[in-house]
Amino acid sequence: MPSNDAAGRSSARRAAWLEAAKVLAADPAARVRCPNCQDDFLTIEDIAVESPGGRYVERILRCPACGTWESILREVPKGR
Repeated sequence: MPSNDAAGRSSARRAAWLEAAKVLAADPAARVRCPNCQDDFLTIEDIAVESPGGRYVERILRCPACGTWESILREVPKGR
């Protein structure tokens, strides 16, 4: 079981990635530094996902310097 300190770091790391995702959702051209290494700017890749339950976009945020990545799946509102 992780220590409270490790859990806190993990929570802070996730919060930093979520903040980066929010910035890039508002402005995909924004230059956001990698929350992991701070050495380079994140790249984004959007992948359309179709399923019987709806349409989604998987946004992959990736750091070219350290290779760390995160993905967020969001639903495309009906009618778009």
